[in-house]
Amino acid sequence: MRGFIAATVLFASIAGFAHAQGMPDTTPPPEMKAVDFLIGNFKGTANFYFNGQKSPAPCTIKAERALNDRYIHTMISYEMKMQGMPDMKIAGMHMLTYDPAAKSYAAWWFDGTASVVSHMTGNFDGTKLVLLSDPVAAEPGGQQPSVMRTTWWKNGAEVDYLLEMEQGDQWIKFMDGEFHKG
Repeated sequence: MRGFIAATVLFASIAGFAHAQGMPDTTPPPEMKAVDFLIGNFKGTANFYFNGQKSPAPCTIKAERALNDRYIHTMISYEMKMQGMPDMKIAGMHMLTYDPAAKSYAAWWFDGTASVVSHMTGNFDGTKLVLLSDPVAAEPGGQQPSVMRTTWWKNGAEVDYLLEMEQGDQWIKFMDGEFHKG
């Protein structure tokens, strides 16, 4: 009980201090309107490319505004069926916001098959949102490539997606897809 009271007093003190200092602006940056096309429920096919072989995977996406509308929270699930491998269900979570101080979008990818979070930053190149990751952790002693994610709105009802991985001085297609709203 004593710990609860101490925690309550501490929280009230911090809240009071924050109020005295002036509350931060919780209004989402206007740049978040440019990524409204990412919000909604989507279905489609994600194509994975391994050793030159295309492996399609049914995909569902649910994206919504989160955290005072300052972020877009996206949940993605794939059902991968690759020849000679067991079927896999893969889930991932993506968080996207705009950082006014850096004047760029920032995103984090949480993958159900990895214990490392991928951080990306970028902006629009014309009508395409292009995000470049920090070097992605690989196996110990392995290469640490960056990943480039490009997303765009097509035909008023479809989000297209391209994921490329850095290999030396080239970008190699790792994944692409078309996802329809509804």
